Amino acid sequence: MSRISPCGLVLTALLFLPINLLAQVPAPAPPNGVISGRVTSGGQPVPLVAITLEPYGPSIAKSPLPRAITDDEGKYRMAGVPEGRYVVKPFTPALVVTSGPESDKAGMPMSSGVGGFVGFVVTVARDDVLSGIDFALGAGGVITGRVTDDGGRPVVAVSVESQRVNEQGQTTGGSTRFPTDDRGIYRIYGLPAGKYLVSVSDFGRFPERHDRRTFYPDTIDQKRAVEVQVTAGSESTGIDIRLAHPQQTYSITGRLVEQDTGKPVAGVTVAFSGRNDGRQGFITTDPKGMFKIEDCVMGNYEIKITTTSLQTKGYYNDPVTVQVSDADITDLEISALRGASISGSVFVQGTRDPTIINALSQSVMIASDRQAGLRGSQRSAGVALVGPDGRFEFTGLRPARLDLRPSSLPEGFTFLKLERDGNPVRDVAVSAGERVTGLRVVLAYGKGSINGQIKVEGGVLPTRMNWNVTVRRADGEGKPLFQMIDARGHFWVKNLPAALYEITAEADYVEIPGVTPSPYPAPIKQTVTIQNNAESQVLLVLDLKGRSKP
Repeated sequence: MSRISPCGLVLTALLFLPINLLAQVPAPAPPNGVISGRVTSGGQPVPLVAITLEPYGPSIAKSPLPRAITDDEGKYRMAGVPEGRYVVKPFTPALVVTSGPESDKAGMPMSSGVGGFVGFVVTVARDDVLSGIDFALGAGGVITGRVTDDGGRPVVAVSVESQRVNEQGQTTGGSTRFPTDDRGIYRIYGLPAGKYLVSVSDFGRFPERHDRRTFYPDTIDQKRAVEVQVTAGSESTGIDIRLAHPQQTYSITGRLVEQDTGKPVAGVTVAFSGRNDGRQGFITTDPKGMFKIEDCVMGNYEIKITTTSLQTKGYYNDPVTVQVSDADITDLEISALRGASISGSVFVQGTRDPTIINALSQSVMIASDRQAGLRGSQRSAGVALVGPDGRFEFTGLRPARLDLRPSSLPEGFTFLKLERDGNPVRDVAVSAGERVTGLRVVLAYGKGSINGQIKVEGGVLPTRMNWNVTVRRADGEGKPLFQMIDARGHFWVKNLPAALYEITAEADYVEIPGVTPSPYPAPIKQTVTIQNNAESQVLLVLDLKGRSKP
């Protein structure tokens, strides 16, 4: 009989130990959500339509998301969908989506200024099966024409752009671009019904005029462009664009100097914008404080030290308007004033993990002048990068009362408050040349979540109505979060720092006597404690026997 040495026994035990341990730890369950539906056109099935999923909001999918292709009956099914919130989209280049799922389905429609209805937002919880996510398609419109130069010759391989405009003549949303062929002919298809501006960039012939666009039929002035009407399933033909010979252009040469000393100011980014041609750009002053703006057409240009660049060098100026007539401008002098500065640091509450804190180096701080905005809006007053050590500094700020907030925060970070000398403040007032130091921006970090459900008792709510849920910290810090509620009454709030939260749910609809419930249901509230990296299940009961809405 063979004998095994003690060392052999130990080695054998070590070899089997990892296997035993792995056997005791259950593998994570694979994603098992299901989304299904049907795609039709005129009531008939549309096969071979690709259905895609995209994350809704700033989150990024950690692995490829499921896709599907409609079958001969127009049906599709996507299995293995991870928990999350997504946009379901049919990919139909030549067709347009005319309608999505009915309002009683679990989600909400999403639209754009260009294509109207573009997708349906759904929330997928664990083991969810969402059916009836149907889409109806219709024929798109077409704009086609020919692009020629001032001699009538075809302009080849230039991009022709269509941009939708609203009833007020304002452009909305993005744009659609198609190139011209060897005959100068372009064809833009798959357009929803509406009015469009059609233009072409002529940088292929005139590289120095890369920012110049010619609008249909032959103008560089957008105000004089002719709108093109597109109807469903029809072609708008003969939309020919003629690229005229470039206009005579001029230059603006100037010098940026300190107002008090007259010394040149070098390395400062100057912004300019043309009021006639809509041209905008940036240029940096040289060691002598000089700058030169080329290719200016006749009209007015506004010039100022930019507030959104980090290259202000601590200066600002009042905007200067220059009129270009029929000659170069060579002797412009702009006075730069020494601005205020604000510095501070970002503090993350509840963690000292350097990996988490270092993620903030991709963020920026935004200073906004609330009083300079229109109708309660804010105007950007400056931008500051957050360094690896969490420090930031604004320079070149004009005197104002400023609202300071972080922007582009990574997932999981929440802005709580701004502190000055240890006390919370809403904003910071600065005077000319003042230096404000020691500000502290307090953030919280967390990966907690609320998976909630609203249950209706005492009646039935109207089909077409809105659900409103507000989630706010019980300590009053940070901004309230407003969440989408799907038709099942389901909501899901993610990336919450550990804290006590108050949830308020309210049904919101217009009361119609004899049709909608009356009296109006009272709001319901519930508090929940969120732990980091944990999900809290919440059930809210909405009683339709509540008081009337005031």
